[in-house]
Amino acid sequence: MSIGKRRIALLLLVGMLLILFASSALIIREAHHDCPGEDCPVCAFLAQAIRVQRSFSVALALVLLLFATLRVRPLRAHAACFGMPSQPTLIDRKIRLND
Repeated sequence: MSIGKRRIALLLLVGMLLILFASSALIIREAHHDCPGEDCPVCAFLAQAIRVQRSFSVALALVLLLFATLRVRPLRAHAACFGMPSQPTLIDRKIRLND
């Protein structure tokens, strides 16, 4: 992965974390507001913040699970599960067999 792509990925990760923390702070701050009843704009905003937080949490958990899986077990270890040889064959190495 090039340096530019790593920086972009890091910026996206930091952005997602900031959104999660900001929505958590908003939910905590406005959890016990004086609600006038139906059609409360604060309650609607809280519901929207909770939906955003849940969607980002699921996406972040999936990304972390993917990174953990790839770090623990490289792709070559999974090759046998798919019927592919884990070691390169003679054909893969383009070795000619003469009789």
